[in-house]
Amino acid sequence: MSEIKNSRMSSIHASRTKIENLVLSFIWSHGIRYRRNNASLLGKPDMAIKKYKIALFVDSCFWHFCPLHRKLPKNNAEYWLAKLTKNFERDKVITEHYEKLNWLVIRIWEHDLKEDFLSTMSAVLKKIQQKISDTE
Repeated sequence: MSEIKNSRMSSIHASRTKIENLVLSFIWSHGIRYRRNNASLLGKPDMAIKKYKIALFVDSCFWHFCPLHRKLPKNNAEYWLAKLTKNFERDKVITEHYEKLNWLVIRIWEHDLKEDFLSTMSAVLKKIQQKISDTE
């Protein structure tokens, strides 16, 4: 059983998801240059601009335990509750870390992108551009 679970878990990729690629392509197409998954930064943000202190995370509803879409798998519910709660709490700690250092932290929920990609990304782009202009 654990071999099956391990093979399933190993097939799940932590970065470069389709939705993440769409978000980052949108930002890049608007002339904003960034680094992806910078390992030198806490939590390896999906997008980071150190010069302007901007960190962006694209959070999937399942893995980041979205308050609107929290659904636990029926099998092994205790394990999943502990794992997903830990992920959710870790996200809060990472956000607080960057905010204490005066970084702009942007967390985008997967459901917001699926419901209205353009509006969500327009708001994100506006925040990024504002932070850049405030810093320069």
